[in-house]
Amino acid sequence: MMTESEAKTKWCPFARIGVLSDDRQVACAVNRDDRLKPEEQYLKNCLAAACMAWRNGPPPPPGNSPAAETW
Repeated sequence: MMTESEAKTKWCPFARIGVLSDDRQVACAVNRDDRLKPEEQYLKNCLAAACMAWRNGPPPPPGNSPAAETW
């Protein structure tokens, strides 16, 4: 587990960034692009609490508990 501040510094596997090829003929969405400028690197970071996948609190206990179904 990590804090929301820590999460915002991590890469997000769900992030997508629209890019054009150098000749501007092909567009695609990627989540890792070395052509991003340093000031654009944050675009591939975690949104933390603004993301629908964000979870607050500790993970559920192992087993078949009702809490495990809602986490």
